[in-house]
Amino acid sequence: FPEGSQLYIRDILNGSLFGVNMREATPVPGGNGSLMSYTIRDSKITAFDIEYTPARARIQQKYKAGWNLVSLPVRPSLSDYKVIWPNAPSSPIKYSISYYQPETNPSVGYGYFLRFPNPDTTIISGILVKRIARDVYPVHLYEGWNTIGSLSVPVGTGTISYDQIGRAHV
Repeated sequence: FPEGSQLYIRDILNGSLFGVNMREATPVPGGNGSLMSYTIRDSKITAFDIEYTPARARIQQKYKAGWNLVSLPVRPSLSDYKVIWPNAPSSPIKYSISYYQPETNPSVGYGYFLRFPNPDTTIISGILVKRIARDVYPVHLYEGWNTIGSLSVPVGTGTISYDQIGRAHV
C-alpha cells in the first residue's frame, strides 16, 4: 500500500470490540519488515472489516485577482466549491458545448473559470489524482472548445486518446 495511506482492521460492530492500525501491527519474522500481522484472540469475533484510505495530499494553489482557469489537482472529500475555494465570491463556471454554466460541485478532469476579488492562496486537500490505469478519469469532450483539468502529475499530450463518443482518456 502506498506511503501515507491508512489501513485498519476493525470488528463489524463499528470497531467497538477492536480496531488496529495495520501499519503498526507486528512484523512477520523473515518478512524483512514488509509483512505485518495481527492475531485476533477473541473467540466472539467471527467477522471483521478491512478499511483502506488512500494517501491524501495538500496542494497549495495561488490565484490572481480576477478570472483564473482552475481545476482540481486532487479528489477532495467534499466537492462543494465553497469548501474548495472559500474566498471565491461565486461558483466556478464550466464551458459546455456552446455556453457557460455555473458548477457548484466541480469534478476532477474538468477546467473551470473562477473569479477572485483579491489575490488568493488556497490549500486543496484530497486524494492524489494519478494516471494509475487507462480510462480512470474519462472526460466528455464536445466538438469545438472544451475546458479540461489536470492530474496531480504531469501527463504527456501523446498519451491522451479519444473514444467514439468523445471522451478523453489518459
